[in-house]
Amino acid sequence: MNENTDNIIKTSDTDEENNLINTSTEEISTSFKCKILNQIVLKLIKCIQISERDIISISEKMIKEMLISINLNKYNLNIIQIM
Repeated sequence: MNENTDNIIKTSDTDEENNLINTSTEEISTSFKCKILNQIVLKLIKCIQISERDIISISEKMIKEMLISINLNKYNLNIIQIM
């Protein structure tokens, strides 16, 4: 009887250790997945910010070019009118 009790306790301890290992592996896996997802989201946010900057800089360039062309046209018109 004593030997059976020892075997049951050992088996129980082993099962508990396996459960702890499985639980910690799942936690590590979940933590790893969260870290990877965080990195992906951060990279996406950076890409979006960069593309927004590019869009803004492109629109600013277009506006500047339009203003320059308008000013040149005004200047040219003024010269033509003076002549």
